[in-house]
Amino acid sequence: MRSSPTDAFAPNGSRPPLPIWQDNESYGRLLSEDPERAADWARRAAVAGERRVQVTWGHMLLTGHGVAADPAAALRWFRSAAKAGDAEGANMLGRCYELGLGTQRDVVEAAAWYRIAADANDPWGCFNLASLLLQRDASAATAKTALSLLVRSARRGNAKAMNMIGRWLEEGWTGHVKPDAAPRWYLRAARRGCFRAQFHTARLLLRAGNVEQAASWVEKCLHIAPPEFRADVIQFLGRHDDARVRQLIELASLQPSRALEAVIPEPSKPHVRAQKPSLLKRWRHARKYAFRRAARLRQPHRA
Repeated sequence: MRSSPTDAFAPNGSRPPLPIWQDNESYGRLLSEDPERAADWARRAAVAGERRVQVTWGHMLLTGHGVAADPAAALRWFRSAAKAGDAEGANMLGRCYELGLGTQRDVVEAAAWYRIAADANDPWGCFNLASLLLQRDASAATAKTALSLLVRSARRGNAKAMNMIGRWLEEGWTGHVKPDAAPRWYLRAARRGCFRAQFHTARLLLRAGNVEQAASWVEKCLHIAPPEFRADVIQFLGRHDDARVRQLIELASLQPSRALEAVIPEPSKPHVRAQKPSLLKRWRHARKYAFRRAARLRQPHRA
């Protein structure tokens, strides 16, 4: 399962485009229940100049969510958002150039847009720039810069960056191996849903003889990991002689993958709209806080 620092960043489909931006709960529900209506709303808002929605509309065009896939059009919307100062738009523009989505592949142009996103402290911009630097140059100076970018990304909640830092510390990519610090980073990323970190956490728990906790993390990993990674997990577990570990192989063979949900989605549930409070309840609520405010200001309340 060990690999070089650049294996996890290979532009061969192993790292798909980022998920659709969902900043509003009602719109996120609309994306899943009525993608065509959500796409129509996003298109009109993007044309009206809403730069954050321009990124959302670009995601939908890139992935074909609720609309026919059009990577070239997605590229144009990402560029529009990026030029308006949106960091996520700059990151996605770099992503398109890195993978050749809607344009010819150009890693130099991709690095330039990633750097703009990273300078704006976008977590994915930091992560993607670090990965591109590791692909192009394996020198110690570049590795130190990449590590700094990964730390900035991890501090903003990027689970993949946390996992990469864990591997960095465990394998000593910069020449300094710190195996005692790696488990903490793996665990942080695992708790945030990174299936690679969940596997690494389970692997270290198996090494320490804690099979029960390892089985729990293996189960979580297999639930969200793609088929090719599941095969690697089964191969890794097969090298152990412990009978309890071999039971995990049966779990790996039987555990369904969430990746199938993208092909066979669950039926959407009807949304029940919450009733608004009555006028009397709203009046009582406003009156209560008016009394509290008057008490704080030490002024007599005016009816």
